[in-house]
Amino acid sequence: MNVLRTDEPAEGVLRLRMDRPAKRNAVDRELAEALLEAFDRPDAAVVVLGSSGPEAFSAGLDRSLEAPERVAVSDLLYELYERMLTSPAPVVAAIAGDLEAADNVHLVLPETGICSTDFVEDGAGCCGGPPKVEASACCVADEVAKAADKPGCGCGVAA
Repeated sequence: MNVLRTDEPAEGVLRLRMDRPAKRNAVDRELAEALLEAFDRPDAAVVVLGSSGPEAFSAGLDRSLEAPERVAVSDLLYELYERMLTSPAPVVAAIAGDLEAADNVHLVLPETGICSTDFVEDGAGCCGGPPKVEASACCVADEVAKAADKPGCGCGVAA
């Protein structure tokens, strides 16, 4: 069974969709190893990590695993997190679901790389974030445009 669907919906965009719906995408060894392998692809300009369905992004570590296996998978997840942090391509989480709950997370933009659920107001940055600052792209569309040497939404340009 393939627990990770991968495709390239646009040039330079690597989309990774976790596919363990019966476990709400809880991460086991197979999924952790598939994600690690996917992050070895050097040709992506941006990586979009999501789910194959809207039910859940991920329930986290699969708690049905025996203790020694949970420890091993946890170690793989730390390795995966390190790869994400050091990846030359920005990693964007595509999370479907409750818009109000997503808005209540209160992440600081654009430093997190997460697009807001707010509407853009005059003087605000892209995706409803704070005013434009010297920062990397805050959304997939901007990063894809920049990778193609085209102007993006402007969140990475100083005001």
